[in-house]
This record gives sequence, structure tokens and C-alpha cells, in this order.
Amino acid sequence: MRMETYIRKSLGMKAHWVTEVVETEEGWVARVDRLGNRRLRCGKCRGEVKMTRGRRPERRWRDLSIRDKAFWIVYRPFRVFCPRCGLRVEGVPWAKRWERVTHALAQAMALLARKLSFKEVAEYFELDWKVIAAVVKRVVEEGLKLRKVKALHILGIDEVSRKKGHRYLTLVYDLERGRLL
Repeated sequence: MRMETYIRKSLGMKAHWVTEVVETEEGWVARVDRLGNRRLRCGKCRGEVKMTRGRRPERRWRDLSIRDKAFWIVYRPFRVFCPRCGLRVEGVPWAKRWERVTHALAQAMALLARKLSFKEVAEYFELDWKVIAAVVKRVVEEGLKLRKVKALHILGIDEVSRKKGHRYLTLVYDLERGRLL
């Protein structure tokens, strides 16, 4: 499989294609362009749009490193006219709105930030710690939206004497599912 095809499939590109991949002194750079007249998506509501109104200046997104070298995606996004949102910048499939890191790099940063400090993660990925903090905050918010918490119907509370005197340990648990809260 060619490197261009691997990049296109791993980033979920359907309306875009990789025109070239170049190795520079700062790392790998993949230039991306629109594929034919495929429909693009609105950057705000992610709905399909038909009309474009020119292009924005070149933007760069950081992706996971390849062979210990930074990997950048370079693309000039289109300005699109969405019937619901109006004139917007197109939404790219490899990154969230306003972010300059790809989904894969954001997930890797969030997983590593569970064990290490933001400063250590920033040094590892050679990014600013503020970028790490913003990405981790967004990933946590998305995870909390997906979490399904059931209402408690039967709640158990127990106090156990821990040491001599009046020292108690209070346990709160869900009797339906049989687990501590």
C-alpha cells in the first residue's frame, strides 16, 4: 500500500486525497486537496453542503509522528455556504473544529495524560502544554457525554468500626448492581 493511500484511509478522507508526501527538515508533510467535486461538510453542523465560496489560507494539522519525525497535514480549506449555518469554513474529517491536531494524536495525548503530567506529555509530543490541556479537556467532555449513568433505586449505607473509639468507615453501595459507589 502506498503511503498516500495509508494516510487517506487512516484519516478517514472521503472527499479529499493526498497529493504529495514530502520529507523536510521539520518532518513529514502531506499536502491534501479536494477530490473532484465531492460534497464537503459544514464546519459547525457537519451537514453536507453544495456551494463553495473560495478558499481559506493554508492550514497545518499535527498528526502522530512517523519514524520519530513530526507529521503535518497541510490543506487549504474551502469556505462553504451551509443552508442552516450560513457561510462557514468546511469541516475536515481528520480534526475537530478550531483544533490543529488530528483525532489520532488527540487520543494518544489523552491516553498518555492519564499517567503523566501535561508537561511530560507536551515534551514527548513536542507541543505546548496548553495544547495538551485543551485537547484533554475536550476528550474528557466527549467521554462524559457518552457515559450512561443509571438512577439509583436501592442504596445501601453501612458504618463499620475501624479503630478503637469513635472512628467509623462509611460505605455507600448500590444494592441492585452490587458495587461500591
